[in-house]
Amino acid sequence: MIKLFKTTLFVLVFSYTGYGQQEFSTNLIEVDRNAQNPIDWTTYYDNEEMVIDYKFVQCDPSIGYDNESILLKFKNKTPQTIQVSWNKNLYYDGVCKTCDYPDEYYYEIQLQPFEEVEGNCSISSNNKLKIFSKFVDQHYTKGLKLTAFELVKLNLIVN
Repeated sequence: MIKLFKTTLFVLVFSYTGYGQQEFSTNLIEVDRNAQNPIDWTTYYDNEEMVIDYKFVQCDPSIGYDNESILLKFKNKTPQTIQVSWNKNLYYDGVCKTCDYPDEYYYEIQLQPFEEVEGNCSISSNNKLKIFSKFVDQHYTKGLKLTAFELVKLNLIVN
């Protein structure tokens, strides 16, 4: 009876705490406006289960102003399905504009085994995978400019 109780307790504790769930620390990426930012995929985070890359792109949307954006790419490196969640901390002109709104800037995606997803410039693209950097339109260059970004509370659940 005691052995059954211990086994049941073990299962309940690990089910409740999200067995297979991991939270990772990430780095703040500063945007250097006086230098060339990476236009090729650059690794933001990499571990045994996944890799996150980013790159700067010039976007010419069908609607709206031309802009520079940062595209994100997530790749599942495992034969299991993984659930990834994070918050975006976005700093414009040195001030974090999203830090006080963690619910609004919370994102999650599910990646199938060995699946890779990446953002694009399309106006209808997945905003989870895109970060606005600045306007570059010849008729409109006003507005704040991204000075840093960070994906915080990066969580990974392997199913």
